[in-house]
Amino acid sequence: MSGIYKEDLEFLGLDAVATPLAEATYDNCIFKNGLFGNSSLSNINFVDCSFIECSFDQTNLNNTNFNGVTFQNCQFRTLDFYYCNKFLFDANFSDSKLHYCSFWKMNLKKICFSKSELKECDFTEADLTEALFENCDLQRSIFERTNLTKTNFETAFHLSLDPDKNTLKKTVFSDQNIAGLLTKYDLIIKK
Repeated sequence: MSGIYKEDLEFLGLDAVATPLAEATYDNCIFKNGLFGNSSLSNINFVDCSFIECSFDQTNLNNTNFNGVTFQNCQFRTLDFYYCNKFLFDANFSDSKLHYCSFWKMNLKKICFSKSELKECDFTEADLTEALFENCDLQRSIFERTNLTKTNFETAFHLSLDPDKNTLKKTVFSDQNIAGLLTKYDLIIKK
């Protein structure tokens, strides 16, 4: 990462393809209505930043650092968070749509997904210890060899995972989504 440092700035309506962000550290910045689709955020460091109503579609995240970052009402499509800088990765998502995103092998301890769609996301081999999925749609998302210790799925829906292929300890489910643990048995459950 370069030695450029940008602090307390607000970026409104940024089109990162037309105007690429400089490789720098962005500290306490706000990005609102930004278009990051098909752009590169490689080698950029985001610290305590907020992304509001931004879209990310096939964005290059190679060595991107998200530390203390919040994403609110954002859209993500076909993103591979695995390529982010894993050191101090800390991001939370609210009212967002994440479709076809991969969190493979990511350390996502205590991450919070709130009121978000996580459709066909891959959490294979991720560590989701103490993560929260509050009112989240997890349709066709994959959990395999995932650490789900103390993960809270209480209000999540369309959840499907195999308890034999994941670490479950004090994991929280509700009576509405517990059937998602039985998917592999192809059972008919009536209410």
